[in-house]
Amino acid sequence: MIELRFPTTLSSILRHVGLVLAVGWSSPSSAVARHWETYVGDATDLDSGEWRYRERHLVQFDPDLSQRLIIYECADGTAFARKWIDYRRSTLAPDFVLQDAARGTVEGAVLTASAASSFRFEPDNVERVHSLSPDEIQVVDAGFDVWIEQSWMELLEGGEQRVPLLIPSRGESYRFSVQAKTSAVLDHVEHTVVEARLASWIGFWLPKIEVTYRLHDRWLRRFEGPTNLRDGDNQLLTVRIEFPQLPQPAGASDWAHAFAAPLQSCQASSQTARR
Repeated sequence: MIELRFPTTLSSILRHVGLVLAVGWSSPSSAVARHWETYVGDATDLDSGEWRYRERHLVQFDPDLSQRLIIYECADGTAFARKWIDYRRSTLAPDFVLQDAARGTVEGAVLTASAASSFRFEPDNVERVHSLSPDEIQVVDAGFDVWIEQSWMELLEGGEQRVPLLIPSRGESYRFSVQAKTSAVLDHVEHTVVEARLASWIGFWLPKIEVTYRLHDRWLRRFEGPTNLRDGDNQLLTVRIEFPQLPQPAGASDWAHAFAAPLQSCQASSQTARR
């Protein structure tokens, strides 16, 4: 059960979001995968350039994309947040849960063929749960990266694509305009920069998302834009995340350790100091 894997905060999801029980997420000890991969990315503040956190990704394939864990680390390596993404029902609209010990919050989305919910739980028992229509939800969270892969040729041809992306904290999908805007050379290799922004007049004044992919193998080399982590003022962190290294082999023990690792807030002295 989910409360065994996220022992304290997520117990309230079982009371308020019955869909969680229907998803059938498997625990790490029972997860059967053909192989695992891992890679890391460092996030810096997009405005100041200040180091913010490190992302450690663990991905299961069984044999195709199955599940993903993202561990968010302080400068000293302490894990302060964890996101669990389950692609098995849908790679475009995966179920996910993000627990942030630094903020004391939990958010996510759970969908089935007949019902859907997004949720965000704040400290002091402030809860926001949205019942949604599955027919209105096409792309969720990391499913955006899968959507770009599926739309790759259309994007390279230069045309604007539209995609509805669920914003769980608001409980609805917003249509984004997505285009391959420019080319870039990173590490002496050609890359393509894809830009996504809200597909309305107000989108020109809101933060955009830029994702940079290595052209020959579509490796996500850089992400720039707002994340679903928040700062001390409860504002979305806007960062640049660099993924310079290709994935390395991992194993079931790496997955189990990452799943079970305790989460705690970063020490003040290490919040901005890079390891």
